[in-house]
Amino acid sequence: MHNETKSYQLPIETMPALELSHHLEDLVVFKNFLEERGIQTTNTRIERYIEYLRQAVGDGLIDAATIFKNSTEGPFQHSTDWMLYVLREVHELMWILKGVKAQVPLGVDEKLRVIVGGSDFAALDADSRSRNTQFELRIASYFCQAGCEVDLSTETDVIALSDDEAFYLECKRVGSVNQLEKRLSEAKKQLSRRMPRKDGKRVTYGCVAVDVTKCAFVHNGLTFAVTNEHSRDVIQEKLIGIANVSQRLPLFRDCRNLASYWFQIHIPSLILQPPITVTRFSSYHIFRDGMNRKDRRATRAFCDIFESVSQGDKRETPPKPLTPRKTFTVSRQLSWPLWRLSRSTTKNISSHSSNLVWLLGELPRR
Repeated sequence: MHNETKSYQLPIETMPALELSHHLEDLVVFKNFLEERGIQTTNTRIERYIEYLRQAVGDGLIDAATIFKNSTEGPFQHSTDWMLYVLREVHELMWILKGVKAQVPLGVDEKLRVIVGGSDFAALDADSRSRNTQFELRIASYFCQAGCEVDLSTETDVIALSDDEAFYLECKRVGSVNQLEKRLSEAKKQLSRRMPRKDGKRVTYGCVAVDVTKCAFVHNGLTFAVTNEHSRDVIQEKLIGIANVSQRLPLFRDCRNLASYWFQIHIPSLILQPPITVTRFSSYHIFRDGMNRKDRRATRAFCDIFESVSQGDKRETPPKPLTPRKTFTVSRQLSWPLWRLSRSTTKNISSHSSNLVWLLGELPRR
């Protein structure tokens, strides 16, 4: 066993970020979009997220336990926990909104009804149907934003048509490494059965999109990192590890037009320097070897779609210079949290996040 060490430069600027008011605006737009299509949001998680954000944008005094009264048995021990878990859900819905605003997919209404009816938080979702459907809409959003014609009404989870390519995608969420082979095999068989060799004059391209968040992080909760780059690398290392396990399997056997596997992790992260909360959608792709010229062209088109829409939001607050602290002060009240912190478990680390910011010292100040 050996230890690997990696150094990260401490940031000298704040990270680009969206104001909570923009989150609220988008969620209200999403609610209106749903209701215009006859999908009720009263007393659903959509309404509860909006109320949470309204309180956060207002006086900042948030009564989360009252808003999410059916979720108080979850891993919520600090106000930061509530914020991270809410933003995890809201960011995914904002991404879906971007897609349906650009191009409304065929068959989207039934999918939207399913996700609206889900429980408040993925970490507490006993019935996986809502989050499975939400993942399908998350993947569809990439193609909608790129201007493809998207169909969600068939047996295939997502069909996206560009001028020259037809992308057929099966979407799976995997709960553990032990389930990985079974779930990937199921998706491959579905594509083999449902995907035609050609779609008119279009080249067909098959992809298995796999959410491995819970596979990588069993708690299905959040991650903790010192810098933004550290957070990125922690998640990418998990993705690469899962991809390496997958490549021991016969991924492309017996499915002629299956061209790639698209692994994703979707998880909130608490970053210490500079202090901020973010939600990450991290991806890792495995492409089939030995493609012909048409297949390679379709692969490039697929990658171009992914890259073209994986951009920052124009409304983000630009970075600002940070002034490093030269001293820090510890009050008598912090001695108890410090004692408690030394006995806390990794599962509960986020509940002490505000204390960590004080105790570590030398943090940049906005």
